[in-house]
Amino acid sequence: MRRVEVFNFQNLIIENAKVSNIPLIQNKKIEKDVLTLIIIRNPYTYFDYLLFDYLAQKRSILFTEDIMKQMEMLDNHDFLKWFKTLNFIPFYNPQTFQLDVRKRLDVAIGNLESFDYVVPYEELDTFLANILLGLNISKKNEGEISFSLSSIKNNELTKEFIEKDVELYSKAQELWNLIKKNDFKPLRDHIKGKPTYIKMDEVEYFQGVVGLIDETLIRGFAFNSESQESLSLEIYKNNKLLRTIKADIIRKDLIKQFNLSHGKCGFQVNFEKPTFKKGDTIDIIIVPENIRLPIVGNAKKFLEE
Repeated sequence: MRRVEVFNFQNLIIENAKVSNIPLIQNKKIEKDVLTLIIIRNPYTYFDYLLFDYLAQKRSILFTEDIMKQMEMLDNHDFLKWFKTLNFIPFYNPQTFQLDVRKRLDVAIGNLESFDYVVPYEELDTFLANILLGLNISKKNEGEISFSLSSIKNNELTKEFIEKDVELYSKAQELWNLIKKNDFKPLRDHIKGKPTYIKMDEVEYFQGVVGLIDETLIRGFAFNSESQESLSLEIYKNNKLLRTIKADIIRKDLIKQFNLSHGKCGFQVNFEKPTFKKGDTIDIIIVPENIRLPIVGNAKKFLEE
C-alpha cells in the first residue's frame, strides 16, 4: 500500500499518515509510492473557525477581550468593519496563504493541482468511504461564536478577507468532482501535470536573462554559445502561452562580454494593451530545450507584490 501524506491546516486529527502544515513554496513532488491529500474548507466557515480558535486559545489576552467585547456590541457587518482596522494579516485569505505564502492565487491553484487528492472539507466522509488508504481522520469539536461571516456573504468588505479563498475553494470542488467522475482515482492518473522547466544554472552553454518587464513590454537576451542559431522562446503568463518569438535582435554589448561570434541574441516584445501586473507568474522558456530564463533586476521588481 502506498504511503500517504496529508497537508493539514484544518481542524482535524489524522492517524496513519505523514502530516505537514508548513505553507507550501512549490508544487508537491510526485513520488511513486506516496499519495498526497489536501482538504479545503468553505472559506466562510473556515474564517469563523479561525476566529473561534484565536479566541479559544486566547492567543493575546488583551486582543481576545477586546474582540469579544466588540462582538457583543456590534452586528456582524460593523464587527467585521471594526475587525478590519486591526489588520490581522493571517485572517486575509488564509487558505490561499497555506498554498502560497505570498497569496498569489494562480500559484496557490497550481500547487493545489499538484496533489493526488483534493477534498472539500464537507466531503471528507465520502472520501474515506470510497478510498481505502488506511487513514483515520476525525474532526475536532468546534464551538460557536456570535459572529458569522456567512451571514454577510454579499458584503463588499467580506470579499477583502476571502475573495481568493472563494476561488480556491471553487477549484477544490472542481478537482474533487473530477476525482469522483473518474472512480476516485488520483488526479495524477487523469490530468496532465504541470511542465517541469530546467533552470539556467543547471545547463551548459546556454545563457540569458529577462531584465525588464512592465505592463506592455518584456526584454532580455538568450543564446547558446555553441551555436550560431538564434534561440526560440515561448512567453507564458500564469501558465498560459502568450507568444512564441526569436531572440534575434543584435546586442553588440554582449559580443564582448560573452565572447560571442555573433550578437543576435536579444529579444523585446511589445504588447498593444496592458498585459502584465504585479503578482503575475511569467515564464520565458527556451524551446525545445525547456530551459527557463531567470527573471532579474527591474523585471523581478515589477512582478513582486
